Amino acid sequence: MGKRGNPLTPTKIDQIIELKLEQVSVREIAAAVGCDKDTVSKYWHQWLDETAEERREHLERHRSEVIARLGSVARRARVEAAGSPADRVRFLGEERQAWRALSTVAGFDAPTRIQLATFDTMTEEEAAAALDKL
Repeated sequence: MGKRGNPLTPTKIDQIIELKLEQVSVREIAAAVGCDKDTVSKYWHQWLDETAEERREHLERHRSEVIARLGSVARRARVEAAGSPADRVRFLGEERQAWRALSTVAGFDAPTRIQLATFDTMTEEEAAAALDKL
């Protein structure tokens, strides 16, 4: 809503989103658009909610493209490594870097989970014995 309680025009809403994406403060946006801070926040969060799935899909498509490109680089490096010994060293190094980057992008290098057991159902003696084993 504008300052007089009128709904904002699509142009004003777009202006809110653009300014917020440029990291302009809510207070400054409200002054520039002619509305209150709550209205700026409302339209910003509404836009975030509406575009969340679209952004996820875009990121996933981009991630897939990067994975495919890195796989191609790694395979091409392997083929090129069949040349001279100097080429072999250089291209196998490139292949290794491509696979390492691919592992990061694909999430294969995520740290393993550590499971912790609680001692809340143990007696004090059992807890002390378990701690002594560590």
